[in-house]
Amino acid sequence: MLPAGNTSSGFSARGRGQGFRRPFRGGPMRNASASGRLPSDRHILDGLKRPYIGRIDIPGKDEVDMGLVEISGLQVLGSYNWGKAEASTIIVPGSPPCWSNRALPYQVEPDKGKLVFVDENTFRAPAGYALLPLIAAVDKTHELQGDGFDRFDWGKEKVDFITTRNVLRKLLRWVDCESSTPPGPDFLKGFRIDTQLAGNTVILNRWEKRDREEMRGYTYGLNFESAATTPATGITENTGHQRIISYDLNGLKMVVRFEVDAYLPDNMKPNQPKKLPTLAELDAKLSRMKLGSDSSGSQQKPSQARGPTPPSSRASASPEPYSSYHGLMVIEGGIFVPQSNLVDLSTRSEARMAYLSWADFYMQHFLSQTDMHFIGIHERGLFSRVIKRAVLKESDASSADGIVQAAQPSLRKLRSALQAILDLVRSHGQRGRITLTFKPGETQLMVFERESMANCLPEEVLERFA
Repeated sequence: MLPAGNTSSGFSARGRGQGFRRPFRGGPMRNASASGRLPSDRHILDGLKRPYIGRIDIPGKDEVDMGLVEISGLQVLGSYNWGKAEASTIIVPGSPPCWSNRALPYQVEPDKGKLVFVDENTFRAPAGYALLPLIAAVDKTHELQGDGFDRFDWGKEKVDFITTRNVLRKLLRWVDCESSTPPGPDFLKGFRIDTQLAGNTVILNRWEKRDREEMRGYTYGLNFESAATTPATGITENTGHQRIISYDLNGLKMVVRFEVDAYLPDNMKPNQPKKLPTLAELDAKLSRMKLGSDSSGSQQKPSQARGPTPPSSRASASPEPYSSYHGLMVIEGGIFVPQSNLVDLSTRSEARMAYLSWADFYMQHFLSQTDMHFIGIHERGLFSRVIKRAVLKESDASSADGIVQAAQPSLRKLRSALQAILDLVRSHGQRGRITLTFKPGETQLMVFERESMANCLPEEVLERFA
């Protein structure tokens, strides 16, 4: 596993701000109008048996008395970029774009006429197995880290949930739908979550009514990202970067995937006080030095040395850089970026700066354990400044603005709701195909059975959770 790096209610966590979505870069439709070329929207009840078979209520106050909800045991399991090849292809570990710290001001055109992804993973994954690249990327990362060539042991890990940050934020929106005053635009949106049991692990699959959409020119976030970042070395022919982490959420073992906007190079990070090595660390370093020498005291040749080596930015760096996994091509390439260097980007017009609240960003950073958020401030696309904040570190429990404390009621309800979903899906067993829906104006999750017995992952992959 990779080192996580340093990380340190009535909430409505925002995404990247103002309609920002990932660009569709594959093929001739990149800048062309999408009118008439995209399929019709899916209906939220498509493929579901009627009537519904149950409901899940928003947890009440008496159900959420569990103390402080916090995350512990953060581990980075893997990462990948989607490749541009016609065949479904991921690049592992990949890399997000690099924040360039471009001199201000600069003008950016509106996001108009481009196709962007709503859900890139579902669109690109073979047979619609949206979580298949997660499994493949974790396996490849496990191999690259020198843990042997055995696949990651999902059964041994005893994971409770595999899901995405997007799904968790939708559940947060639901548990807060009664307390949002006034309700924001996100609270007016319905959602659907398709579930399945794999071993004892509950899969929460993202569902969207469309995988792609056309930008209409009302926002600047997409072009701001392009203007403010540069492609990572060796990762020019790709689209979005995905990170996979695991953590303990008050007793629930979570595996969460989320999209990364950019990373901050080490030479741009604020100076940190130098940490002195502990005795144990010095001991371990000395042991490694001894293991790296032969009996005469000379160093072994690199080919004889054992242990993990950093992935190369060249896809050809590995003796077997290409592999196929249930129709998904996996290529070694890119450079691993520590969790503490990841950045979320968003934009805000000068006119809307008066309404800026860092509390709006806290939840998305909490769920992905990413700290830095940069907001580009503009006037009709002329970006004059960038506000930078370490959201988690500057919102800790001792903070005067009380962000962490204010988030706790929502997090307690989320934790309780996840337990209810876990119990429900497990009660329906391996053959259960349960879907949860939420509609505007309602306060309950409706529980449906799906008509199809199709799996969320290939059968062979599901067997690995036993």
